[in-house]
Amino acid sequence: MDPGGELDPRGHRSRQDACARALAGGCGRGGPHQPEGSWSPARQAFVARSSLPVYQRQLFRAPVRGEDSPNAHVAGRTVHEDESVRLWTLEQPGLDDVLILSIRTKVHAIGPGVIAGLLKGVELAEKDFSGLVIWSPDEPFSYGADLQAMMPTFMAGGAKALEPVEKALQDAMLRLRYAQVPTIAAVSGMALGGGYGMAVHIAHAGLQTWRAILAWSKSVSD
Repeated sequence: MDPGGELDPRGHRSRQDACARALAGGCGRGGPHQPEGSWSPARQAFVARSSLPVYQRQLFRAPVRGEDSPNAHVAGRTVHEDESVRLWTLEQPGLDDVLILSIRTKVHAIGPGVIAGLLKGVELAEKDFSGLVIWSPDEPFSYGADLQAMMPTFMAGGAKALEPVEKALQDAMLRLRYAQVPTIAAVSGMALGGGYGMAVHIAHAGLQTWRAILAWSKSVSD
């Protein structure tokens, strides 16, 4: 038995053992990912993430475990928040006049609270901002209607009792579509049911970088 690990038929160390040995260099620091970068066995050092221009345009990059990256859940300046949504703006000059709506419910389900938040977002955006972006720091974009929140209404009055809720959601979608400022769905992850409906009702939707979205919304409103 080779002391460094088991050998495969060709005399090479197993992939599992090779991976373990490669990561060993970073274990003395508590793991292969640290605030200054990730451990590179080839360089025998922690290497920072790529700084290519395509990554510099990402204001909130997907975090790596151990990395000291900005937390979009608490970033920026909060304009309004409750248990369903957070309305906020970035603080960087030139990006601070676009309102961002982040859904806070589980799997970003759309219930009465989110509907009220969408309407408030449009109202504030039309009054004080140049655009509204719907984006949440974590996936999915939205799994659709919050059936659990609607269950008491259904149990009390059956399907007929849900019609006002359905109309409220439809009215909110139309309000987004015909808002007096650009509205954008920054879709990341799955958009199902009412989440898909929200994405297609909004004037513009896409998988874009933050700076591209914000710059585009400002150009349309000018």
